[in-house]
Formats: sequence, structure tokens, C-alpha cells
Amino acid sequence: MKAVLKVGAILLLASSLLAQTAAPAKKTARKSAASASASDVQALKDAVAAQQQQIQALQQQLQQTNQQLQQSSQQYQDTQQQLQKAQQAATDAQMTAAGLQASVAQKDAVDKLNAQYADIQTTLMRRPQPRSHTRSLWF
Repeated sequence: MKAVLKVGAILLLASSLLAQTAAPAKKTARKSAASASASDVQALKDAVAAQQQQIQALQQQLQQTNQQLQQSSQQYQDTQQQLQKAQQAATDAQMTAAGLQASVAQKDAVDKLNAQYADIQTTLMRRPQPRSHTRSLWF
């Protein structure tokens, strides 16, 4: 919208400059004044036509820029969604890793206890059994 306003202002300034810089026609002959006016009018028409072409070119550039902006915006949104998915996957992986570490720690503790239990059993099996006394001291 600002570009259109700038182009309009340029058109207005250009037409006013053309009007100011045009040399006044000599009043010696009406025919030369009429032909000078016709050439001035034609020059103004040509200037307006050129400016209209510039406006159309600027409008096309603006449309292309808007399309590129929309595409960039869509790509940004897509990238943001992918980033969020990746962050969620990383969080899930961290939680899974923490759970596995806890499981490994528990398994290590159980394995250690089992090894200690096995050592105790082995020690008890190797120890000589106490003999039972068949005689009684009271008799």
C-alpha cells in the first residue's frame, strides 16, 4: 500500500514539474501555440503512459514479493512444527534413557544382592556342621 502511495506521489510531482518547466508559448502566432499545446499534451500523455507502465511493473513486483513472503511464512511455520516434533522426540528419548538407567541401576543392585546371597550360601555349605551329642549330661 505504501508503494502505491509513493508511486502516486511521484506521478503528481512529475506532472507538476512538467507543467512548471514547460516554456510558455510565444503569442506571435496562434498556430504555433496550438501546435505547441498539442505537443505538450502528447508529451504528458506519453509521460502518464510510462508512469502507468511503471505502476503496473511495481504492482507485479509487489505481488511477487507478497507471494514470496507467504511462502517464507509457510516454510517458517513448517520448520517450527518440525522443531517442536524434534524437541518432543528428544524429551521422550531423555525420559526413556532415564527410565533405562533406573532399571539398569535396579538390576545391578539385584545382581549384587544375588551374588552376596550366593557367597553366603557357599560359605555356609563349606562350614563344618556341628556334631550332635548323643550323651546327655544329666544322666
